[in-house]
Amino acid sequence: MTLLPGTNTVRAFAEDAAGNRSATNSASLQFVVAVPITVQTNGNGTVSPNYNGQLLEIGRAYSMTATAGSGFVFSNWSGSASSATPTLGFLMQSNLVLQANFITNPFIPAKGVYNGLFYETNGVVFSSSGFFTATTMDNGGYSGNLSLAGQSLPFTGQMRVDGSATNTVSRAGTNSLILTLKWNLADRKTMAGHVTDGRWIAEVAANRSPFNAATNPAPQAGSYDMILPGSSDSISQPGGDGYATIAISTAGQVTLNGKLADNTSMSQVTTLSDAGQWPFYQSLYSGKGLALGWLNVESNSLTGEVSWIKLAQAATYYPGGFVYQTNILGSRYTPPSPGQRVLNFSTGQVWLANGNLSQSFTNQIGLTTSNTVTNFSTNALTFTISTNSGSFSGSATDPVTHKVFSFSGVILQNSNIGGGFFLGTNRSGRIFIGP
Repeated sequence: MTLLPGTNTVRAFAEDAAGNRSATNSASLQFVVAVPITVQTNGNGTVSPNYNGQLLEIGRAYSMTATAGSGFVFSNWSGSASSATPTLGFLMQSNLVLQANFITNPFIPAKGVYNGLFYETNGVVFSSSGFFTATTMDNGGYSGNLSLAGQSLPFTGQMRVDGSATNTVSRAGTNSLILTLKWNLADRKTMAGHVTDGRWIAEVAANRSPFNAATNPAPQAGSYDMILPGSSDSISQPGGDGYATIAISTAGQVTLNGKLADNTSMSQVTTLSDAGQWPFYQSLYSGKGLALGWLNVESNSLTGEVSWIKLAQAATYYPGGFVYQTNILGSRYTPPSPGQRVLNFSTGQVWLANGNLSQSFTNQIGLTTSNTVTNFSTNALTFTISTNSGSFSGSATDPVTHKVFSFSGVILQNSNIGGGFFLGTNRSGRIFIGP
């Protein structure tokens, strides 16, 4: 009888001359054939247990785990077996050679916080658009969050050595999302990918801010004012101008505060990319709306397109909902010196339209060197400018109905104008100040 390496089972029975057989009995035995294994490492790292040179039984299952040394990460197993995971399971065989490969840690230079947006290539849709953030660690691990349709969806994972990763992101009450990511380990500043629920697929893009207040201060640092121009059709979409004040720190942090033109407050703290770009995002109406878009700082001005979506819901203003896109206007803001006007004119106008007005109207004004606004028209008007931030507020009287309403907004110094909104009965109106 020739035995095979490993477990062998021998069965036997007796048979007499008449052909009668006994019960079959069996016995198992282990035929051990041991041969040496070769285990190698390439780069700074170790394996455990290290079987190199030991006699291992052919046909028996073993495993080894690779651990990277300082400044290195595990790459892959190669040789007679291959694997991209640190723990390798294998069946022993003759002439087995296994090699654990380690490479210089590519994750350390790309370590940081990545902020971005995701939406479909054909446009922003409420159910498939949102905000992405992830923090990466020096070992390639990461944790992050997707903001989608009023939900906060966390995820964690481990990058592969090429910067790629895949996550299954659970959602309450519905199917999970598949999130596929790829960090750019060459430029160490960007990340791309996509997220899908099986029906739609949205592209993900995010940036890491490279700025440091001490060693690499952001050249865009300063104060800015921004206007989100409203629609000419104030019946179905907000007709006023939303606005915000923005502070960019030398560390590249962007802090935004303002109001959309239906009086919905907005605020955000995020980061600025090396190219002066940041992901503007607002979750609105208790998860029943959003506003998002990539905004840019260019030559002391702000540019970019914002998509503003409101689902149909019970509300005083625009209960039927809307989908609206607008190109923002923005300007760096510098507080005026004593005796200097915040805008470059001494006489100008304040114009109001939409917002349930029967007709638009204009007040003639004067702007003093102390930045006090004087009303030259018979229509009552109060107008106060905050020279610290460039924001303004006040009230006006409709010359037809004599109804008094309040307004607010910001000024744009590089355009020498200002804009904002007021609220009518169920519509939003625009206010403009300029020469």
